Amino acid sequence: MAKSQRFKLMAFMLVALLFGSFAIRYYVQHTKPKQIVMCNNLVEGCVLQMGKRTIRVSADQQPAMLRPFTLTVENIRKPVTLKLAMMGMDMGPLQFPMQKASDTVQTLKVSLPFCVQGRRDWVMRIQTEDGGLDVGFNSLT
Repeated sequence: MAKSQRFKLMAFMLVALLFGSFAIRYYVQHTKPKQIVMCNNLVEGCVLQMGKRTIRVSADQQPAMLRPFTLTVENIRKPVTLKLAMMGMDMGPLQFPMQKASDTVQTLKVSLPFCVQGRRDWVMRIQTEDGGLDVGFNSLT
């Protein structure tokens, strides 16, 4: 094998190795098991830690399927996207941008879809460009 071919092969293997190590690192960092923080009473609200920020999440009434309620996230300035799902079950595209009510408060009027299995265990993903937080809650039937 000529020196130039050997050099090209070694360069290709080095690039492949670097790419592979970055791909593995990205996969490990972004596929960690989700930690769900429970909020047992959304009407009273819950104070939660989201990264270095302390936020408050609340609802104007106890969430129930097919009944509109307003979720509020306080002490957050950046745009928030809220995603709803049942625990351990992908519910499809239930993802909504929250609306700014003030500089540090965002709200969203939303309804939970009907669950034919009668389950009441939900997870809301509060997502900003800096990261997210999974908050578990129970709905009325």
